[in-house]
Amino acid sequence: MRVDCKNKMSIQLERSKKVPLRKSDNRKLKQIVILCLIFSFLYLENSLSYQIVKQETIGPGEVELVRFGFTPEGIAYPRCILFSNRIEMRDAQKKPLVQRPLVYQKGEGKWISISKEGLYFAWIENNWKDRYSGTQVITLYNDTGQVVQTYTWPIFEGIESPYFEISDYDGTLAADPYIYGDGFDTLLYRPDGREVSYSEWARGQEEGTPSFLDFDFASQAPLLGAIGGRSGRGKVSVMLFDLDGNRLWEQGLKKENRYEMPRFIRLSPKGSFLLVGTVAGYKKAEGTYTAETRLYLFNQGGQLLMKHFFSGDWSSYRHANPGSVYAVGFSPQEQFLGVGLLDTVIVWDLTTGAEVYRASLPDTGGAQRQMLRISVNNLGEVLVLTGNWEKMDVGQSRKFLLGAHPQAFLFSSEGQLLWKEAFQAPAKGRIAPPSPGLLKPEIRSRSDLEARLMDKDIYLFIDNTLYHIKR
Repeated sequence: MRVDCKNKMSIQLERSKKVPLRKSDNRKLKQIVILCLIFSFLYLENSLSYQIVKQETIGPGEVELVRFGFTPEGIAYPRCILFSNRIEMRDAQKKPLVQRPLVYQKGEGKWISISKEGLYFAWIENNWKDRYSGTQVITLYNDTGQVVQTYTWPIFEGIESPYFEISDYDGTLAADPYIYGDGFDTLLYRPDGREVSYSEWARGQEEGTPSFLDFDFASQAPLLGAIGGRSGRGKVSVMLFDLDGNRLWEQGLKKENRYEMPRFIRLSPKGSFLLVGTVAGYKKAEGTYTAETRLYLFNQGGQLLMKHFFSGDWSSYRHANPGSVYAVGFSPQEQFLGVGLLDTVIVWDLTTGAEVYRASLPDTGGAQRQMLRISVNNLGEVLVLTGNWEKMDVGQSRKFLLGAHPQAFLFSSEGQLLWKEAFQAPAKGRIAPPSPGLLKPEIRSRSDLEARLMDKDIYLFIDNTLYHIKR
């Protein structure tokens, strides 16, 4: 029988198309499907990795300042809250432990000072007999609502707006030298009622009595850092004290020029590091100035570890300045330091002194933005909270409102932008635009905002609302 070879070949080819896949082919197909599923899951997981799991309004009343407390499980809650008409210390179940109304009567003045972590607050009353003299009474409360100590002493004209820093370590108070100024005893008020001077040692010294401009407590150590200058010396003095007023060391920073002035000092939580900021300004042209902020980092023994200079131009019509430091923050275990400039975040590894990264915030489209808060966790990640300036013309004068349209940005330990979120909140505070670096960073921002970055959770307090974001 005759066989057509071409037809036979075509039949064989047709049959070969219907042959089932081999096991190796099946394995490859499964691998492709699994990879597709993994990529789909990762994409979905990344898109859902930052979720607001709790949004709680705190009230009643408008919040002017808040400090977070944390439960044993690490959950944040508003511990110390200053409202427009009262101050409250609360526990984790929102129960008020102490509440004092802000009621003003003729001849009285009331002020509140709250420690950095909200473990203590001081209730300060000025009772004037006449325009020249009176009595000041300070009541110190702890986070359980108990009165720790009450201090009373005479006051005189010119010292009517007292402000006190408070140590979270044990409740020691220090009178703010920026207000009291040179010529007054710089006193520490201890929880046991003692009053000790931390400038007494300087009396009679030829190099001059120090004039302190800022100071700061370590929240977890019995240490107080101060920055200022001495009369007759061309240096900026950095000092560290214990809480009995004993000077542990003093370092003098030689001024780069006569315009350099000390501005702020910040201690890390355990007092292992002291960050000092100075500022110098120069007139560049009519209406334009060059400002330079200088940062110095010391260890607890007084050794200068590093210094960095930042400069930028500014004018009287534009408050924003690339050379100003607007926010600083140490990680809880003191491994990282984060610094916020106008639109740049810089992170240093404090164990090596090396710069880990610097990252830029996304463009705002021309809005006048300022960093309000910066928080660094133990992984080297950084949470930044910003707000815009808004101008308001009132008659012949111009007022500036800060904190409109707050935005949160989260950067990875490599400086990559992981997450951002915009929040709706009005601008607050009728204040003039600050001169670059003239005050400690948080004074030039809204006090009713707060941000805290944990290793897994993000906490924000914006416009009377507590946000808990999980990832």
